[in-house]
Amino acid sequence: MKAGRVQEADELFGKWVERELVSNGTNSPRYADLLYHWGALLFGADVFDVAASKLSLCIDCRSRLSGQGHPTTLEAMKMLSECFRSVGRVQEAVAMYRQVKTGMESNAAQAADPADTDHGMSVLLASMSYLELCNNLCACLHQLQ
Repeated sequence: MKAGRVQEADELFGKWVERELVSNGTNSPRYADLLYHWGALLFGADVFDVAASKLSLCIDCRSRLSGQGHPTTLEAMKMLSECFRSVGRVQEAVAMYRQVKTGMESNAAQAADPADTDHGMSVLLASMSYLELCNNLCACLHQLQ
């Protein structure tokens, strides 16, 4: 994406977030979604520090609204982990990757039929998102050695 387009999109997100704050405050799912997509845009443009601040706000909001273990909260936490990793904050990335991994495993266990203890984990292991997360966590742990 060209720098001019990123700047234009960044400005639009700023206006949308400001409008959402005026209309509904910080306890709005739309506010959290705007912050997530704003952070994703900045992450994709390699503006990691600013992306991390938007994603942190998103995580705070989604945690308040839906809980720390909700899939949308975990999704934002995963992206923030990748921001941390991209700027060399590997220990923080590892800690957050581990939180996301635990949350995903917990969600899979809760979704499974109690009589079929292996099914939830089988579904989880088939998930590309989970496998990517585990791969990134392993890469970070390798960096720390």
